[in-house]
Amino acid sequence: MPNLISNDKLLFTMWSLQGDQQILNTHILNYVEGLAGPEDYQLYAAAYLADCVALGGLPDTLAPYLSDQYTIQRVSLQKVYPTRLAAIFDTAASGGQVSEVAAPVNSSLTVTKRTISATRYGIGSWHQAGVPISKIMAGGATWVNTTVAGIELALDNWFLPSRVPTGKSGQVEAILWNRSTPLRITHVYGYEGQTSIRTMHRRTKGVGI
Repeated sequence: MPNLISNDKLLFTMWSLQGDQQILNTHILNYVEGLAGPEDYQLYAAAYLADCVALGGLPDTLAPYLSDQYTIQRVSLQKVYPTRLAAIFDTAASGGQVSEVAAPVNSSLTVTKRTISATRYGIGSWHQAGVPISKIMAGGATWVNTTVAGIELALDNWFLPSRVPTGKSGQVEAILWNRSTPLRITHVYGYEGQTSIRTMHRRTKGVGI
């Protein structure tokens, strides 16, 4: 497989299922070479994903705050710039651990990806579905603070600081990035959970919904 070199962009995806709804959470990562120089893409991605699905990885640390009706099925890493390569996958071992009914799949807990500025290039978020409906506070507009803080911490612990997979020397940094401006990299320095419930609406072309 091709090697990774500094400033290659990698797309991390967490694939989940709630009922019959497939849910994808994504984050862009910037690769930076370590002392060993360029690394094999497939081996590097496999090492990153193996760390991710291990105890203490992202699915494992999210699980205590999510309903058992929500299942994290797999995670993937794919090089998307400057060339696009086939994604590498690993099976996630963790589903939600709370034996309670999940909130509707379009009701998510939003975590803001914090950058140094709120420009059009400095705004991003992670929308976490599968939160137990019991974690909605009276009035139905906000999540309880402990759940917000727990999911925020899970993201912070996984994506920050820059991560070096087990046995590798190159690191990946959490960034905001758009293919239309490929040379612009906006680093994410933290995650802030929002108490307000985010209701996601699906628009179908030509139907007006």
